[in-house]
Amino acid sequence: MKARRRLLPRPPKADGSNRRARAAVLGLIAACLTTMGTVSGHAAEKCTPVAGRIASVEGSVEVSNDAGSIWRPAVLNELVCVGALVRVGPNSRALVALANESVLRLKERTTLRMMAPLQNETTFVALVRGVVQFFSRQPRGLQVSTPYVNASVQGTEFLVQVDSERTAVSVFEGVVAMTNEQGEVKLARGESGQAEPAQAPARTILARPRDAVQWAIHYPDVLDGLADRSGRSAGSLPPAVQEAIALFHRGDISGALARLTPAAGETVAADDAALRAVYRAAILLSVGRVTEARTALDAARAGAPADDGRADALAAIISVSQNDRAAALTEARRATEAGP
Repeated sequence: MKARRRLLPRPPKADGSNRRARAAVLGLIAACLTTMGTVSGHAAEKCTPVAGRIASVEGSVEVSNDAGSIWRPAVLNELVCVGALVRVGPNSRALVALANESVLRLKERTTLRMMAPLQNETTFVALVRGVVQFFSRQPRGLQVSTPYVNASVQGTEFLVQVDSERTAVSVFEGVVAMTNEQGEVKLARGESGQAEPAQAPARTILARPRDAVQWAIHYPDVLDGLADRSGRSAGSLPPAVQEAIALFHRGDISGALARLTPAAGETVAADDAALRAVYRAAILLSVGRVTEARTALDAARAGAPADDGRADALAAIISVSQNDRAAALTEARRATEAGP
């Protein structure tokens, strides 16, 4: 299943405006939490107490209520029970709205367990692996358990990453205390830290910590509009592109990307290869894989010098969303000159 926002993100403004914009978006998400009461009584009976709600599904997202023995596809707006596991597959993302009006963005290949609240009403989640970005309109008590450190949070925005070697935390707003048996370190706004097995947590220096959350940006769904821009009806597109679009709309993002990748020994005309690269970039953007999308756009421009501006148009969307206005203007001008 998939749920996708179709609004073009506005370029970020000053820091204060960014916070207000995030607060407005989170207000809408929090308001959606009030719809929990409208879920069928049958669903409510199966989920007591409620830990949160699946607020966005992009690609392969699954839920397990029995410690991971049985997994089923997540359903948009379904309630998530205390003790449930949420798993995000490759080329996928999810958003979980917590009962305390906070939201968690889950990156691909992430597994999260929803825990019972602590005695002081602090929300408690366990990050088994992967990356989670935390948002709140105002400071909320949250404790995140990971294999190498616990993070006690009183803040509005931070990031936690877990892999086989370490747990890393970056704080964008608020304060996070990283604690394990070896020690503790408190991180404030703009600071980062990490903990490795059997070692006390320590501060780390990241030149551009915001780069770690580029995957969480939502880009507009432009896939269906690409054919219109090229002047070709969807039915006249190469079969591989048509099949990839169909897979994408069914929520099979990995399948769509694979269909756009030439098979071993397959010969693809230069124009068709460039077209595949453009569509591949659009699909990659839908799940926040910006670096790979830019690589695909570079391949499209190199393979078809007479491109009608689709690659530059997509590049401009990336630059607008990342607040690189100068680059966005340059790319948009190139796009309109190539395809008036």
